[in-house]
Amino acid sequence: MRKYFQIFILSLLISTAALGQSEIRLTLDPQSCLKINGSTNISKFTLTLPGRLFPGSDYRFLPVISGNSISIGENRLSLCTNNFKSDNQLALNGFRKLVRADEYPYLKIELIKISLSPDYTEKKIKGLIKGDALINITITDVTKQYSLPFSASLFNNYLSADGKLKLTIKDFGLIPPVEMFGLVKTNEWLEIDLKISALLIK
Repeated sequence: MRKYFQIFILSLLISTAALGQSEIRLTLDPQSCLKINGSTNISKFTLTLPGRLFPGSDYRFLPVISGNSISIGENRLSLCTNNFKSDNQLALNGFRKLVRADEYPYLKIELIKISLSPDYTEKKIKGLIKGDALINITITDVTKQYSLPFSASLFNNYLSADGKLKLTIKDFGLIPPVEMFGLVKTNEWLEIDLKISALLIK
């Protein structure tokens, strides 16, 4: 599973690459998390994948930088759908049913390319990097491509990064679930919210 984690720290690679290191070593903070925010016709809900359930905690990378673009080789991430948590059990059950977790137990994300913002050279001096990552997301064997905006910062060898992406489940040919005999209807739009913290090891 470790080799699939790399997409999750794409923002962190930007900050560490700015240090001019050939190899990047990171120790993930368990407070990191991936959230899926959604809503129904009666309430909002959040599904969370906590950092302690990410695939491993210690990682090494060899990023390749070309102009404003960065690649990192192996870059596919597999997320176990059964590891997501929520205070809203109805929403969690609906999510697992929607993505057919029994048949497709993993959501897959693949990094294609990282593009830094045009003024990244100036901003990295201040410890802040912004850009976009071109990614493929696969759900129930259907793959769609998105541009994920992100920001990352570095302070005293401690890295933090976040990115948000809004998408519709209809992109994957999925139908928003309806529960309780049609009384609860899930909105087709979801927001993917990624927050990563890690220690840079020199």
